[in-house]
Amino acid sequence: MKQAQFGWNPDYAVPPGAVIAEHLEVRGWSEADLARRIGCQPQMVSEMISGESPVDPTTACALERVLGVKAEIWTNMGANWRTFRARTLPRTPTCARAPAMNETPLPDATCPACGALGGVVRFERREGEVVRGVVLEVTKTLRRCAACGEEFENSRDPDWRAGAYARLRADKD
Repeated sequence: MKQAQFGWNPDYAVPPGAVIAEHLEVRGWSEADLARRIGCQPQMVSEMISGESPVDPTTACALERVLGVKAEIWTNMGANWRTFRARTLPRTPTCARAPAMNETPLPDATCPACGALGGVVRFERREGEVVRGVVLEVTKTLRRCAACGEEFENSRDPDWRAGAYARLRADKD
């Protein structure tokens, strides 16, 4: 275990399903017995124990009523387990990422930053903006140049196609 700067930060996590399985073993119950007591399908209990399904707040309250373990413990245990898994699973480097589903290539576009023709993609990004003291989630349409990595909005260069068409005409002449 390692000590974090602001508290205890273990290098392991316990999935809630393992604790549920221990409670069943100690009590001598089957998964079907627990499902009947908390009012759900046996398949759901099986999926929670195997880790396929998270313990949601409603189920956590039912587990609290039946097993005597507070609902907050079940939900926190599930959150800690998912966070631990996210930290320990291998990640792909961002430079080797595949293009996003919402990226559209613009082969005739010129980058206003470096002047490169082609290699510009249009994509959307959801951002939070504060409007009159309220945070609104806004979808912005942006462009990114593959050559220089510069991101720009349509308003930065409203005539972004003009340069591309001028170069295409010059190349054909």
